[in-house]
Amino acid sequence: MRIRILFFLLLSSMAFTSIGADTGVSVEDTIFNPREYYVGDEVELRIKLKIEEGFNLHLPSGLPESSWIKINSLESTGDQKSPELRVVFTSFIPGTRSFPSLYLGDIVLNSVKIHTSSLIDSSGEKFIGIAGQLLLPGTKLGLSIIVGSLFIGPLLLILLLGPLKRKLMFLIKNGLGRSPINKLNRVLKELGVQKTGISCRRFYIRLSGAVREYLSKRSDIDFITLTTSDMEFALIKVIGHREYSSLLSDMMKLSDNIKFGKETTDDEKKMDDIELVMNISKFLEEKIKGSNNSRSTS
Repeated sequence: MRIRILFFLLLSSMAFTSIGADTGVSVEDTIFNPREYYVGDEVELRIKLKIEEGFNLHLPSGLPESSWIKINSLESTGDQKSPELRVVFTSFIPGTRSFPSLYLGDIVLNSVKIHTSSLIDSSGEKFIGIAGQLLLPGTKLGLSIIVGSLFIGPLLLILLLGPLKRKLMFLIKNGLGRSPINKLNRVLKELGVQKTGISCRRFYIRLSGAVREYLSKRSDIDFITLTTSDMEFALIKVIGHREYSSLLSDMMKLSDNIKFGKETTDDEKKMDDIELVMNISKFLEEKIKGSNNSRSTS
């Protein structure tokens, strides 16, 4: 019984020895490029061989297959007795393992080992988790200023609104308020040049429309929708000059008669009406300016 056991162990050891041994070849050197590689990296392995007498190296028609490694290419360079085998592979398991057996004609290559490094194991340190989000320089100061402005801003606005309100209204009246008169003067200048080139009806449509728009922007009364019959009382309220109000009211009634009737005028009358509108707008601008000056000084 004891003899059978010893015989079985001897056969087993011979079997394992034959698995790791090469047939017809000896490995002179192995070079890995890159020298250190990790799971999933493509690696080129160069194996310098010495072929024994009576053996010949022939590349297989198909590449070896394995569950833990993928062999991408296999080629041989150099002379027949001292060739260099070049194998490109990708390993998917970390650690030291025996390269799959390569059957190269009469030659069997079993003794090559590879070591695949692991990104987790190579550092020798425990995984510490994801670091907290970094803040850019000045972020805290910027956030503090924004939050402070949200609380302090309305308070400062309330405190300054009283003294600034009058100045603000004055600037609006005297700054932005100039645009209505500029627009009116531009229309009057164009009509003065075009008085003989456009029809009488077209002339008074533009003139009356410009006057209505100007008065609406210079007062709190909507002259654009106001009827001509109701305009005389509104003009007295805005202009404050009875003669000017009456003359402008008559001109607006004439405009309606020309637009909706068959009445017409000559170029001299057109120029008189342009001059009338210019004088009235100049008078109204000076009145508004004087009113604003008196308010700003009070």
